[in-house]
Amino acid sequence: MAGIGEATRAADDLRQQGHWDAAIAAHRAITAAYPGNAVAFHNLAAILGDFGHAAAAEAAASRALQLGLDAPEAWLVCARAVQAQGRLDDAQGLYEQALRRRPRYADALRDLAQLHWMRTGAVAAALGPIDAALASAPQEASLIVLKAQTLSEVGEAAAALRLLQAAALDRPADVTLALALAQAALEAGLPGDSLAAARRATALAPEWGATQLARIDALLVLGELGRAEQIATALHARAPLDQHALARLATAWRLMGDSRYGQLYDYDALVAVEELATPAGWDDLAQYLAELAGMLHGEHRYRTHPFQQSVRQGSQLTNILQMTHRATQALAQAIDAPLRRYLGRLGTGSDPMRARNRGSFATQGGWSIRMQAGGRHVNHVHPEGWISSACYVETPPALGPGQGQLKLGEPGIPLVPLPSAERFIDPQPGRIVFFPAYMWHGTTPYTSPGVRMSVAFDFVPGPVGGASVA
Repeated sequence: MAGIGEATRAADDLRQQGHWDAAIAAHRAITAAYPGNAVAFHNLAAILGDFGHAAAAEAAASRALQLGLDAPEAWLVCARAVQAQGRLDDAQGLYEQALRRRPRYADALRDLAQLHWMRTGAVAAALGPIDAALASAPQEASLIVLKAQTLSEVGEAAAALRLLQAAALDRPADVTLALALAQAALEAGLPGDSLAAARRATALAPEWGATQLARIDALLVLGELGRAEQIATALHARAPLDQHALARLATAWRLMGDSRYGQLYDYDALVAVEELATPAGWDDLAQYLAELAGMLHGEHRYRTHPFQQSVRQGSQLTNILQMTHRATQALAQAIDAPLRRYLGRLGTGSDPMRARNRGSFATQGGWSIRMQAGGRHVNHVHPEGWISSACYVETPPALGPGQGQLKLGEPGIPLVPLPSAERFIDPQPGRIVFFPAYMWHGTTPYTSPGVRMSVAFDFVPGPVGGASVA
């Protein structure tokens, strides 16, 4: 085969093109050709972990460590793989090993803080590792941003804003601080401050989509709709598959009364409510859902939500399609027929949804959410998807009117007044809802006793004439 450098670049190209199985196979071939190369095993572990193959990722990462790759990145990849398998104490120890080798390693600090938070729901536990790193480097911008983001995630948004305001005054040319301040100020109801910080971030890094999005959001809240639409249009032209950009453009059109909004948010044509197919091996759908629910309950190990996700007061389980239980393995079969019906009804055309419809799909990610009373999803979109979905496995037996619903159309930007949701869908076991990934969606909270548990998937176009669910 080609030299290891050339082979690695080819494998990374496959990944960038979305050929995930081929990329994994290529990295496996590299480790077979270079069985003594620790970096090759680390690279294999990283891609296996990213695509949910946790046990195999752990094996590859362990081999990299055994071969002498005593780098913090190797310990981090191993920690993530171990955490994904539910061995939380072991994962904590591995994160700590990464931090012994690089005490201010932001990625490891974030993951360790998140692990503490999800296990305990305690603010002090989450902040402990970050504060320890900041004690030795109180001016390091990446650590300040990480602490601010963590404070925001655990419900301390005011403290996050104060921290960022002070840091940005000292370092006005730091783009990460400016961007974080723009986001925090908008969340705090200070759109003018947010726009000033977003403009500074954009001047420092105009090529970053995130700086443009921050500027758009502040302009929308301030009512400068024409300028917001102009920037959103340019960002969408530059990155047409970025669903964040399309969501902002649609929001600008809605606020402006532009008819193009109705084309992007044509609920009757673009949203479908279907029922899962009963997979082979079960007598009926109720029997299948009961087994799936029991299995998922056993895997949901956390007390509260992860960072930088939409769920609040609930737990999240990732990479469910890679789990080996027969009920999760059967999900691919259960969603295939209803999704194909949706694609058939969707048809083809020039709009962002129909233009990508080749009659096939590939599953980009699958996860499960479990909530108790008070849980909800904040309004959000899925930036790298095409079709998003929500599928209900278990719901409280007596949900009150309007409670626990999927809501579509209410923006995830703190607009005043906030435009209302335009479509509500009741959760029912076995029901799966398909909608555009750019469409704002969240849930209404509920107070009824019982669990609301769902699985969800993002889909992207698959090869012509076929389908891939993995």
